[in-house]
Amino acid sequence: MLRFNHFIRIASAALLLLTANARAAQSIDWIVATVNDEAVLRSELLSEVEVLRVLFADTSRSLLSTEELTQLAVTNLVNLRLQIQRADFLNIAIPQTRVDGVIEQLLIDTQINTAEQLARREGMTVEQFRQRLLNELRINEALFIDNREELGVSVEQVNELLRARLSDQRLREYLIQYAHLQSEDNDIAQSLRDATNDDFESIASEHHIGNDPITIGWRRESQLSELVISEIRKLEPGETSEVIELGESLHVFRVIAVRPLVPGSIRRELVKLQLLSIDNTSDVQALENAKSAIMEGESDFPGAAEVITGQVSMVEYQMDELPEQISQGMRLRVGEIGGPFLLPTGLAIAQVIEVQQETFGDDQLRSDAINTMGNINVEEVRRKWIEYLLSVGTVNIVRAEL
Repeated sequence: MLRFNHFIRIASAALLLLTANARAAQSIDWIVATVNDEAVLRSELLSEVEVLRVLFADTSRSLLSTEELTQLAVTNLVNLRLQIQRADFLNIAIPQTRVDGVIEQLLIDTQINTAEQLARREGMTVEQFRQRLLNELRINEALFIDNREELGVSVEQVNELLRARLSDQRLREYLIQYAHLQSEDNDIAQSLRDATNDDFESIASEHHIGNDPITIGWRRESQLSELVISEIRKLEPGETSEVIELGESLHVFRVIAVRPLVPGSIRRELVKLQLLSIDNTSDVQALENAKSAIMEGESDFPGAAEVITGQVSMVEYQMDELPEQISQGMRLRVGEIGGPFLLPTGLAIAQVIEVQQETFGDDQLRSDAINTMGNINVEEVRRKWIEYLLSVGTVNIVRAEL
């Protein structure tokens, strides 16, 4: 009986092997590329090309040839594999509940009903879509771990962006009145052009068919439609637009007041330093030894001063008045220790205690700028990160064709 069962198992295995070979004959797979000795298969390439076709539909890139799509898909797959391998190396794990949360938020943002519809829109099955999201989450974690400092948004970057924005005359706030009327109310619309603020409110309220209030609160240009912006830029406070006819309705705008966006307080950059100085400007080694002891945690500034008979002092400099040796010899990060420097007070080592950087712009403006710069930083850092992974990895293109 045991031998008979053994024969049955062998026969079944042979049948399965024949079936598998038949399926393989119907859909031949081959190695497109290797990434650090890990294979990228033709089946993956076919899937990526189809994803790109869906992604590029109704765009200028829909005109790309099959060969061009194939080359782009190979690049995407190689870059993706490099990043996933890095995430594997860092042992990054993402719980499925986090993937579920991302999908739920995407359904809300896109107003799509099901994950199946969401995946279909991307040219994928639900399983492929979930795997793609999981890969992206793991890759983003790896990107952050490898590039913590580079992904930070500095105060200088935010200020530079805000300077450009605040010098733009279009960045103003408007207090406006708005009447949305039926097309047969043209006489009423014309009368609004000569009305005062109070009259505009009372006349428009009797015939207004829109959901917005007659008098709209302070609004930035970014919060207004192109139609409104194009009209109110022509107007001074107290002036009313021409009657605008759109479809079956009429629109009239009146500017009550205009004000610039409040730039907020401006504070010059200030650096606070702790100095350990000695009078003997030739005894560099003494300060080098003190610096090493402090950096290794064996001493602090007062303790080191006692050993080398030095003086500890606190100084403040405006950034543009900082001694050149310090400005060029230190990165000016809080806690950083540099030197020795030859300063007017003598030979010294310095530690950065505080950096008060120039800031301006209200909270919302700064928040918007930080998000903008953060997105710019991520894409630039990601590009350089992939270039680095390519430089230290081994990629071989074997058969990049469909």
